[in-house]
Amino acid sequence: MKGDRVYSNCTRFFEPFKVLDAASELFENIFGEKGRHVRTAIGAVKLPGNTLIEIDFIFAVR
Repeated sequence: MKGDRVYSNCTRFFEPFKVLDAASELFENIFGEKGRHVRTAIGAVKLPGNTLIEIDFIFAVR
């Protein structure tokens, strides 16, 4: 796994890194050491479709 990026609607959820902490923990539980990755948490005023959270992933397959 290369990395992930979380966009969080800050009008409803002020600490986007907490969402990313949960995603990181899930990937480490599933993939073990290979699940460790680079991450970015970004707060936004509005997301497409008025969603609360958007998570993007980049995977490398070998």
